[in-house]
Amino acid sequence: MKKLLGIVVLGLLLSGNAYADKIYIKDVKIDDKLTKYLSLSQIEDFNVNDTSDIKAYSYDGKYSIISIRPANLIFQGDYDYVQFSYRNKDKKIKGISGVIDFRFDHSAGKEECMIYRDQKILLYEQKKLLLDMKKKLGSYKYSDGSTEERVNFANPLKSFFVSFYCVFYPNDDNDFRFDYNDKEFYSWLAEQWKKH
Repeated sequence: MKKLLGIVVLGLLLSGNAYADKIYIKDVKIDDKLTKYLSLSQIEDFNVNDTSDIKAYSYDGKYSIISIRPANLIFQGDYDYVQFSYRNKDKKIKGISGVIDFRFDHSAGKEECMIYRDQKILLYEQKKLLLDMKKKLGSYKYSDGSTEERVNFANPLKSFFVSFYCVFYPNDDNDFRFDYNDKEFYSWLAEQWKKH
């Protein structure tokens, strides 16, 4: 009986520590080293260079990308997956994305996603995380039939920008995305999208 109790207590201690080590995506910053948050083996395990929509991601190129699915393996919060784009030569983070992939996949999902997006923006504004940044709204349509309702926050004096948006695909597939990107990286990414 004592042995069983010891195993239960040890299990609770270990699970408590595992949860305590989880990270909030809002605490990760552009130009932090990815190795501050993940081991080299985790970075390798989560790498999706070969499966990304952008074929320019590679170990030999300028940037690589990892995708952590499910996000709750490492991160606290409500994202289904988290992606990091990083510069290969120094492992510095240049792009951060959090995605809610399934919650809004139903007929009322578009409206719910927009409400969620606006609540997330309000939360960031209340915490003063968007100080001195100009808000820009945008609506976009793509050739695959998807549409996007985006709110960007940028400041010409800062080297990054933040985006909150809902992407609506056909058949009630509705996703929320949060992006935090280095401007130089985003320019590179935009050029890659034009090529593909």
